[in-house]
Amino acid sequence: MSDRLDRHKIEEHIGIENTAISFYLEDEVTSTNDRVFALCQQEEQANFVALCAEFQQQGRGRRGRTWFSRKGEGLMLSVGLTFSDEQAAVMQDWPFLTALAVRRALLWYLDLDVAIKWPNDLLVDGKKIAGILIERRAKYPNRLILGIGMNVLTRKEEFEPDLQSRVTSLIELVKRPIDRSALAGEVIAAIYRTYVDVLQGQRFHDLYDEFIASCETIGKRVTVHVGEHRHEGVVTKIDREGTLFLQKENGESVTLISGEIVMQIDQ
Repeated sequence: MSDRLDRHKIEEHIGIENTAISFYLEDEVTSTNDRVFALCQQEEQANFVALCAEFQQQGRGRRGRTWFSRKGEGLMLSVGLTFSDEQAAVMQDWPFLTALAVRRALLWYLDLDVAIKWPNDLLVDGKKIAGILIERRAKYPNRLILGIGMNVLTRKEEFEPDLQSRVTSLIELVKRPIDRSALAGEVIAAIYRTYVDVLQGQRFHDLYDEFIASCETIGKRVTVHVGEHRHEGVVTKIDREGTLFLQKENGESVTLISGEIVMQIDQ
């Protein structure tokens, strides 16, 4: 099952009359993150560049994994944000701010609760529905690329067998027709509103209560992968900077500012 993204409908939901947003819709790209980075290079004066693609040949997730979605079935988009030197400190907030923005867009579509798995996976009933990859390149330290992949029209049986118990899709959750174009526009609009709020002084700690209320990680026994290292224990808290505190079985406390969490099955 698939449909075509509609540029006019996406722009309608973005609110394209706002000329601060540079929006692109392309049929096929190598990677939406790579393509947005190139577009940011072309549009040096643009602070907010967004791209949707029907298909990406080399989509990627965290830890070098591949993010794959059939053409016309998923939502694959990236947003490039530019910050001044004075605003650089807020860039560390964006893993959490992006998760909150995408969650708000999903709630526009879902009657079910959407949870966040630290730092920025989106889950429904414990299954992943969307992932976020944020990239920053050393040559351009004031630019962030936010990559969002969402499962929309893929049926459970169409996922790889080893993923079927761990992922879900909007079509499995929503009984009414799904409009990928409207949803894409809502995601971009939610990120843009967050970007404007940040430029006006908002920080993650201002949205901390919303994040904690939607985060299902606290109190869970988890394995956290950070590069080649692995930490196991119980998550005791996430502070107002987004730092995760992990209590190991030997009593040692570990603080982590990034990583990939795997929930342990005894939870």
